[in-house]
Parts: sequence; structure tokens; C-alpha cells
Amino acid sequence: MLTNNNKQTQIDIIRDLVAAQNKLDETGAGIIEKCDLQLRKWRAIHKYLHDHPFPTKARVKRSEQWRDAVQYIRDMNELDVLDWVLLQAEVAGYIERGVREMRPRRKGPCHELLLEYARDRKRKALAVYKWSMAADETDTATMDTLTPAILERHSTNGTGGTENL
Repeated sequence: MLTNNNKQTQIDIIRDLVAAQNKLDETGAGIIEKCDLQLRKWRAIHKYLHDHPFPTKARVKRSEQWRDAVQYIRDMNELDVLDWVLLQAEVAGYIERGVREMRPRRKGPCHELLLEYARDRKRKALAVYKWSMAADETDTATMDTLTPAILERHSTNGTGGTENL
């Protein structure tokens, strides 16, 4: 079983990564450093959420369930996660008041949906990191990082120039 000390250690790691990311944004560091830090941050967030689940009270309104989740994730100091959870609470509140909401929402425990969000952000960060590593090798986008559909769409063959770029 994971201890409370382990939980605080993971939160401290996330806070350190968020602080380091903010410093990199201010100093204008390179793309690879930013992508690496972003990937490490989302891996730490996903691990924390995976290791420390929280219950969803099924008897309360959906917006209240999401507001309870805000209390759970607030200590991380990660604004992307906080904004996402607050958006979920806001949308759930609209739906409860009968306001039609066009954004699709999924049902299920808040923790599982939050874990899925963190997983998707981690995957995106990994894809961006791989892209930046491949692009850094040749100082441009390479054939390995571009799909055939993208290459075909932006091809200048037969156009006489680069108008479609």
C-alpha cells in the first residue's frame, strides 16, 4: 500500500517540474528541453493519479463530484489539470440547469476520467517530444516524422512554388 509520505513526495515532484517548466518558459530554453520537461511532468502526473485514486460520491450532483475532484488535484499546482477539472464542473452545472451543452461528456467516476485525461496528455507530450527529437537531427521535419498524407498535402510538385505551404 502506498503511504501518505509517498503521496507528498509525488506531489513535490510534480510541483518541482511545474516550477521548472515555468522557468524554462521565462528563459526561452530550447524546444527539446521544453518537450522533455513537459513529458516528464505528464508522466509524473499520470503516475500520481494512478497511484492515488479518489472516490466519486455517486449520490451527489455531477458538478459537485467534479468540485470534489478539484480539492484532490489542487495541491499539484498544475493549471492545465485544474482548468480541465473546473471546466468539467462548469459543464456539468450547465447540464444540471438544463442548458444544452454541445461538447460531448462521458459518464463514469471522476477519477477514471481524470486519469484518462492525464494519459492522453502524456501521449501527446511523448509524440511532441519524439517529433522534436527527429526534427533536431536534421534541423527540419524529416521523412520519418511526416506522414505520407501530410507530405502529399504540402507537396509543391506541379504548383510552381510554395503557395500551399
